[in-house]
Amino acid sequence: MVRRGLHTQHVRVQVAAGFAMVTGAPPTDVLSPVSFTRHSFAPGGRTGCRWKKETAAMADVNDDGTVIVPAGLTDRVVASLRAEGYAVTFDDHRQDRRQLQVNQRLRDVVTDTEQSLLDAIEHHFSGQILIRSETQRVRAIELVCRRYPRARVLILAATKDQVRRLHHKLRPGLRYDVRVGTGSKQYRGANRVVATMASGQIYDDAWDIIVYAFAEQLAGKRAFEHALDNAGPRVYGLIKSNRPLPLRTQLIVEGVCGPVIHEVPDPRGREADVRVVTLQAPWMPVPGKLTPLERKRKMYWHNDKRNTAIADVAEAFVDGDRESLWQHGLLLDDDVDPVIEDNADPRVAIVVESPAHGRALLDRLPGWQLLDGAAQHDDQDSVEALDRVIITLVRAARLRQIDCDVLVWAAGGCSCIDMKGFPPRSKDDQRREVLLVDVADDFDDMAVEEAGSRQYQDRGWRVDGLNARRVTRDSVQLIKMPTPAREQTIVAHSQPDVPPGIIITPNNEEDACLT
Repeated sequence: MVRRGLHTQHVRVQVAAGFAMVTGAPPTDVLSPVSFTRHSFAPGGRTGCRWKKETAAMADVNDDGTVIVPAGLTDRVVASLRAEGYAVTFDDHRQDRRQLQVNQRLRDVVTDTEQSLLDAIEHHFSGQILIRSETQRVRAIELVCRRYPRARVLILAATKDQVRRLHHKLRPGLRYDVRVGTGSKQYRGANRVVATMASGQIYDDAWDIIVYAFAEQLAGKRAFEHALDNAGPRVYGLIKSNRPLPLRTQLIVEGVCGPVIHEVPDPRGREADVRVVTLQAPWMPVPGKLTPLERKRKMYWHNDKRNTAIADVAEAFVDGDRESLWQHGLLLDDDVDPVIEDNADPRVAIVVESPAHGRALLDRLPGWQLLDGAAQHDDQDSVEALDRVIITLVRAARLRQIDCDVLVWAAGGCSCIDMKGFPPRSKDDQRREVLLVDVADDFDDMAVEEAGSRQYQDRGWRVDGLNARRVTRDSVQLIKMPTPAREQTIVAHSQPDVPPGIIITPNNEEDACLT
């Protein structure tokens, strides 16, 4: 619990269309949940220019310590502050510009899944809608328009070709009451308009709902600026959930459209949530100059201290031995108790790079099984449920699903983000959590860099320990919030219970660009 003296520290969060203001908390606590890693050029290196990795935050900080974030990131910030022990007062001043008429008869002609989408839209001013096909994209837009038949709806795409195709597909379902906005006067007086995000003339204050049909393409600088400058009272974004987005793109999309409020069910089942904890491998010096293969053999595959620690942790999870996990630095909290309780019988698997490494671990884990790439299967491997199994990367790549409760990543180097069978999916569509134990090495600079490069947070996984992204006020690069003028009022002065003067003031016009 965060306290000042004997009192809990209070934080106030105020939200309006486009932006939110956070007061009462140190800026570093607000910046952490909205930060990401990016690369840029810096002087140096053999050619006079080198890559530089830095941490940036999707936020701006005023001179008085007030933090300005896009309105869609408010839920993420509030959840992080409450987890840190702050008492958060949340004031949402967003409201519809006029009373929107709701088509109640639509409930009788839609499916249960479509009704859940309509309910989510009705109860949220903004949010992301995860879809899986172009047909679902068109259908979701139709439902929004038909839910509010009198509302003015602006549907935005990235390119003119997308606008033409989307307009063609929407016409039958909307009874041809949809037009193409080209920046001319053709859109005036129309209730439903499809246009590009770069069409600055299309924005005005009369739109009741803005729908980003291809929200993942908001990552462009101009699209992001237009989106925040012209945020409406209701903003929704459609995203295909087949492929994860980089963390920077996730934050931009969430900043404009808000968090996920509805997901079209996946026939494969719900993907498990992943929590990442770090096992610090025992340190040992590198014995002289080694070739890359010799380095792997000595420092990873046949490193006795490292293999013993990995085997001890794997057995501790199987036996539910909390004390042994604590001795290795895995200070698991109550959220993970079901995974390590004796009666939970967790399924534990270890991923290694080579069969030689697998055999070295197998000698320390009696009763376990080694699955390498030598299995004779013409088609995709059918082994899915992994319990007390050591598996090589080659064999893991052939699995349709890597189904376990605890996965120990002992391969070093690369990460498991790209393994198509992980995280596993629940056939009954129930939410579950999988624990990923990342073995972090620090025996040389390359090992430290490899451990730091496994950006699990970019996948949206919860990270604890050494791989968690930490920011300080001096180390983070702030992204100035784009504003159409030098002053952008956050909360309307017409709100009687909110004092006027809540302002964002960028230092200069160049700072107002997304880099």
